Amino acid sequence: MPSLRAVVHACSAGVLVLAAACADSTSPRVQPLPGGEGPASLRLVCRAEVATRTVACAAPGAAEGVRADRIVGQGGGIKLTSSNIAVVADSFMFDVTVTNQLEYPVGTTDGLNADPNGIRVFFVDGIHTTQGTGSVTVANADGVGVFTAAGQAYFAYPGVLQPAATTAPRRWKLRFEPGVESFSFGLYVSVPVPPGGGSVWMTFLAPAANSVVGDSVVVRVRVDSASAPVLSVKASAAGRSVMLAPVSPGVVTGTLQLAGLPAGPIQLRVHAVTQRADTGDVVRPLTKDSPPTLVVSAPVRNTVASPNLRIDFDCVDDAPAGCASVTARVLGASSSALLASGTTGIHLLFSLAGFEEQQPTIELKGVDSRGQARIASVPVYVESGDALVFVDSAGSGAMDLDSARLLFFDAAGRAWLRDRGTGSRTLAAEGVGTAYGWLHPAGAIFATPSIGGHVYDWRSGALFDLGKVNSSSSLVAKGGWAIWSDGLVLTRRDLAAGTNATVYTQAGSIQNDVAENGDVVFWSRIPLHDVYRYRGGGLTAVTADPDSLYWNVYPVTDGTNVVYLKSAQHGQTVLEPGRVTLWDGTAETVLSDASSDARYAVNAGWTAYQVTDGVGTRQIRTRAPDGTLHQVTNLLSHTVLRTVGPDGTVVYSVNSSLYVIRAPYGGSPTRLGLNWLRPSFKGTELLLFLGNTVFRASY
Repeated sequence: MPSLRAVVHACSAGVLVLAAACADSTSPRVQPLPGGEGPASLRLVCRAEVATRTVACAAPGAAEGVRADRIVGQGGGIKLTSSNIAVVADSFMFDVTVTNQLEYPVGTTDGLNADPNGIRVFFVDGIHTTQGTGSVTVANADGVGVFTAAGQAYFAYPGVLQPAATTAPRRWKLRFEPGVESFSFGLYVSVPVPPGGGSVWMTFLAPAANSVVGDSVVVRVRVDSASAPVLSVKASAAGRSVMLAPVSPGVVTGTLQLAGLPAGPIQLRVHAVTQRADTGDVVRPLTKDSPPTLVVSAPVRNTVASPNLRIDFDCVDDAPAGCASVTARVLGASSSALLASGTTGIHLLFSLAGFEEQQPTIELKGVDSRGQARIASVPVYVESGDALVFVDSAGSGAMDLDSARLLFFDAAGRAWLRDRGTGSRTLAAEGVGTAYGWLHPAGAIFATPSIGGHVYDWRSGALFDLGKVNSSSSLVAKGGWAIWSDGLVLTRRDLAAGTNATVYTQAGSIQNDVAENGDVVFWSRIPLHDVYRYRGGGLTAVTADPDSLYWNVYPVTDGTNVVYLKSAQHGQTVLEPGRVTLWDGTAETVLSDASSDARYAVNAGWTAYQVTDGVGTRQIRTRAPDGTLHQVTNLLSHTVLRTVGPDGTVVYSVNSSLYVIRAPYGGSPTRLGLNWLRPSFKGTELLLFLGNTVFRASY
């Protein structure tokens, strides 16, 4: 249903007419001509159709197609809105509200107390039948008065109406004789307004005159004096405006957005209005000239240079002269280098071989004709070892990869799946940040990497929020299964079916594990510090030691063996050094003594773990599926176990380097690169993740 809307402008403290003029001005307010109608008065003519139950209002002579639900006139004013039209018997009824679009209160002559007459909408010359026969009268008018002539019916809206406020609806009832098919009527509005005529005096505190401003400007003004309480202070320039808010006695401030405006001179105006409709203005000349904008296509954050890196960026500016210069530099930990320079853009391939195995920053800079600069800083990795074979990359962080898809997050914190065959991308979730997760046949499961984050399963085109996750390492997925903890409750999800099962309600919150066959191993809080296996819906106690003697924590499993840390407590209440222990379903086997290091891994019957040799150096050993023990390392420096493959291949780090060696460990290890590479076995294939890139290890 169309609305009955009109705008009126205040022309005096007495009668107000529907007007298109009486526009905002810094000069004294326009006074009406005798009789109450100003030279630019606008009469609103409304036409009602009984059969269709419609009311359409517009100014006489309005262009064809003018809608009744559009505001008539220019600038602020008084708006009438109709709704809820009904025709019952001989009554044509509708609700009408009045909205104050002026910058000061109305319905009052002093800005504070309600005028006894209130706002009155009156029928200027009665109601006229335009089709059919018979008359139409106002059935429930609040009264009849003299506005522009005698005997004019009106509806009253009492009370003070503040700026932007709307009255309660008033039900209008017009009674028509049976032969009336359509009728028309003209409306004016009588609005008591404060007298105005006073002034508000202000001083600009910011910005300085003739300042160069960019996409926004902070406006700060002091109100020095006013003849009545100040109701509003508004800053405007080039069609943009913002209301200023008080920050200290007499001082108001706000940020005016100017983005998208062309470069050049602009005029900043601050306009204040008091409760009594007094006004004041201060004006400040400015120059709009935003710093240049850099459009960077490459590189993206966390790209890996191997060692070549593509740079694609352009500089654009709002001034006609455009950008004056662009540069691309590489900033390393101990050195930097200029890669290229130009005028508007750089689109070249560069070698970063001089920054091998560093994480330098690519600094892209654009300068405009006024000397204003914009800099984009993009951190990248440089890793190009011979053992690394590029597989795929996308976004800002690669999470997981299979033969057909890549799971990654982008710089905006969105999770995506990329089809490796076609290159097409599918958005899985917004706002997950630097998530971690895994692919599964129906989609992907991933978690936000913070305490109080959430686990999400994107499957078959739909995203499911699975609830809170307590830490950045709680979610674990293998094969068609995933587990996570909310701090106490440990949940397993069948990724094929999309269903959850509660494993335990008092589980340890971190370092639990799930195997590809769905086995879950965890340590408990109640009873304290024992390891359990969940299989086929049932629990098996792997350990049952008194807490005063041993704590059993941090289990891992491959679906056959369970490996965990058994600490010798000696009555202590914090985790003490213990033994890496294996349970094969029937009995415990101690693999190492006196270790507080819970670094161990299992895969297809192979167990890799750390031991301390006779001189106190950490070394790595494995236990084969047949129970045979192997010494993997015998080095002078500490080794750190990273993972083990299904064939016994061990990945470990020494100092800052990452190595891989095959069983039975008689040959030399292969250096893969820095230990910032994240290793993951997909079957017997070793994948290495760094930044937004996935490599396959060649060894």
